[in-house]
Amino acid sequence: MKIQRILVIKIHAILACFFFPMVTLYFVSGALYSLDIKGHIDKQVFNLILDRPFAPDIAQLSELAQEELDQRNLVKPTGDQTIVHRT
Repeated sequence: MKIQRILVIKIHAILACFFFPMVTLYFVSGALYSLDIKGHIDKQVFNLILDRPFAPDIAQLSELAQEELDQRNLVKPTGDQTIVHRT
């Protein structure tokens, strides 16, 4: 059975579409890691005293958070506003 040239080209193209981006990602991220360039997260935790009992109202809590951030001269974080319930 003779393998057709077009079939080989199609298989090569399909494999290249998946493996080349992955290899490039590993190469770039490995090079950055070797140069000690790593991502980080700057996380700060502040305890707030609430005037009334906690209510899961995102608008009220967002306003309180913005006031507290303004008092501390901190920039409002980016991203979605969510309430996480922890027990």
